[in-house]
Formats: sequence, structure tokens, C-alpha cells
Amino acid sequence: MAMNLSNRAVAEYDGEADDDRDEKVELALTHDVKLGWREGEPLVYDGEGIPLDEAVNDAYEGYYRNEDILVPEAGSFLSRLAEHPLVTSVEDVATELGMDQGMKTSSKREKIRKALEIHGIEITDSDDDVDRDETDDVITLPNGESWDVDNLRKPVYEDSRLLTQLGPMNGFSVEEVAIYISNEIGERVDESDVQQGMVNGGILEGTRDIENESSSNQPVAHHSRVHKA
Repeated sequence: MAMNLSNRAVAEYDGEADDDRDEKVELALTHDVKLGWREGEPLVYDGEGIPLDEAVNDAYEGYYRNEDILVPEAGSFLSRLAEHPLVTSVEDVATELGMDQGMKTSSKREKIRKALEIHGIEITDSDDDVDRDETDDVITLPNGESWDVDNLRKPVYEDSRLLTQLGPMNGFSVEEVAIYISNEIGERVDESDVQQGMVNGGILEGTRDIENESSSNQPVAHHSRVHKA
């Protein structure tokens, strides 16, 4: 009897990255574009995607902030920022520039309004509910499908279904699976934990940890969510 796709992928998986994996998988291993100072890939950014295992701080070096937003050179930067789909208000601009925290936040917003006026940029505050992908109780796969964390084995790096999807099915290496899960749940996951989880789940060969052996067969609840459009 021929093996199904999942079984074949597991049988061929050696813990290394698949050289022929889909482009969307490569994209999934980079930071999402997020509104907020150093929260993710900047809204104004000309570089390539930032790998998940690298900090995003350096990508914000070209940002104009505070008094600098009043200089003539800041005009084109603020225009690009104002045109971004995630920016619908002056408050959003303040959030992206990190000018929404600390003392005198109201005066900082006034400075932004003044800068926008100087550079001839209009932003009409919007009441639209912009989806900023802030849901924390799901893990989103590279194909955009979301799995509820509540329906996964705890800790999630021991859930063999999740590990199978990310490793054998999507072509992540063991290290990349650890990085990806860490980013999705906001907690550090070590490569060694993923390695052991894959051994326990029969994905990789090795000595199983019987106490934590992954054998969960719970159905996975899905719901749609856009990821890295």
C-alpha cells in the first residue's frame, strides 16, 4: 500500500531544511510587518525580510523620530509611513515612531501633526477596525491556517501533529521549528526540546522520553487568519 503524503514526508525527514521548499515557507521564517516601534519588520523598510532569529532593531535606524520629523528630509519618509495600510491615524504614526510612550505623549502627537502639516501630508483619523493580527491563542502555519493552542499538547513543542506540519510537511529544520514556534507563542523554545519532541512523536530516530512521549490524537480546530500576505 502506498504511503500517504504525510507518512512519506516523515519517512524522508532527517531534521534538516528542505532545499526545495515553497517560497511561502521561506517568508514564514521572517518577521511579520507590525505596527509599533521595533515590534516587527518596520512599516517603512527597503530591505529583504528579517529572519526570525535576528533582532529587528537595526531595521529602524533610518527612521525619523522626535524633533527629526520636522526637518525637510523627513517628508518622503513620513509620506511613505502615512500611505501604509496599517496607518489610519496620527496615533498610529506615534505608535510606529515610538512617540506614544513616556511623558508628554499629547505634545508628541501635536509635534507629529505639525510635521505632517509642514510636509503637506494628510491623515484622516479613522474609526475602522484594522486587523493587526494580535491574536495570541493560535499558531499560524506557513499556509495561513491557524491552529488553536488550546487544542495542542502542552508544551506545544511536544505536539507531534504540529511538529509534523512544520518539519516534514513544510521543510523546516529542527532549529527552524524551534525558532518559528518561539516567535508564534512569544516564549523561547530550545532546539533540543523540539528534537526530543520529534523523537517522542516518531518523526526522528532516537531515544524516546517515555514520560513525555507525544501520542496526542486530538482533532485540531482551525480558523482562517491572514498571515504574511
